[in-house]
Amino acid sequence: MNPVRIITISREFGSGGRTVGREVAERLGVPCYDKELVAKIARESGLAEEFIKENGEYAESANAFLFNWALAAGAGGGSLPVSDRLYVIQHNLIRDLAEKEPCVIVGRCADYILRERTDCMNVFLHADMQFRIDRILRQKSRKSFCWTAMRSAEPITGTTPAVSGASCRIIISL
Repeated sequence: MNPVRIITISREFGSGGRTVGREVAERLGVPCYDKELVAKIARESGLAEEFIKENGEYAESANAFLFNWALAAGAGGGSLPVSDRLYVIQHNLIRDLAEKEPCVIVGRCADYILRERTDCMNVFLHADMQFRIDRILRQKSRKSFCWTAMRSAEPITGTTPAVSGASCRIIISL
């Protein structure tokens, strides 16, 4: 077994994956790729960072043959949908980073992309729902940002005062 060079961190929304990734990277003295990875993908693809943040976190295609074909052909093929080209660029960039240097990679399907490497440790962070709600409310309150996330009919809600004095309310449903 090879020593671990790469750590990937997948996470539930609100569980603190970004924070843990940065702390682990700092303690190990290696780079952490999270938002930096989004910026690199944006530069290489020509797509807006906001689009990549919203669409590049999950592989949408269920057809592994398509991805294998696309990876062999490179990302330049104009016949692929934008989401598939984005995945190919992201895939190639993550593989290049893993070859280049030890690092921590947060999200971006890195655990799946690097699944065959023996020098990679994949971590999944989760937390109970109330912890995630409280954490999200604390973070969003600091930024004076109010939002609602809804996924079904039985919401869990919480309210916290924002910096501006208004209330932030979050609704998360399972």
